[in-house]
Amino acid sequence: MIAPRPSPAVESMLNSGQLSRITADSDLAAAMLDRAQARLRSVRRALDADDLGECAAPLWDAVRLTCTALLQAQGLRTHGEGHHASVLEAANEQYGHILGPGLKPGRRLKESRRQAQYPTSVLSERLDATEIEEDVNTVANLIDASARLLPDVPVYRS
Repeated sequence: MIAPRPSPAVESMLNSGQLSRITADSDLAAAMLDRAQARLRSVRRALDADDLGECAAPLWDAVRLTCTALLQAQGLRTHGEGHHASVLEAANEQYGHILGPGLKPGRRLKESRRQAQYPTSVLSERLDATEIEEDVNTVANLIDASARLLPDVPVYRS
């Protein structure tokens, strides 16, 4: 079994209320991974339609749902201001040594989603279909690797 890495950052997040303990539920975690796959299919449809502006939000959602699934399986949930960043941080702290390549674009994808939803300039000028395709492949690999890990994810113990 490949275990998540113990993390002082996760302990700090629990102590500050950014994370809380919930009932671990591997079935719910698996359903979240299914939702992540569905969001990835949305990205692929948008790419096929050459609608690059519609790729950012579902691509980030797929990453966020995957990270949330891993935490759910451990009996952890993020809360409060900045919880989208917290879910990525908690997953990266514990699973970065296993899923590192899949988690690396997470912050950039989160920012791309923010720019798509709250643009400060013409978004289409900054989007690149090739980069989005690479991100789709990276996130698909992240989801697949997380699905393989899920049966062995232990409940979080501090």
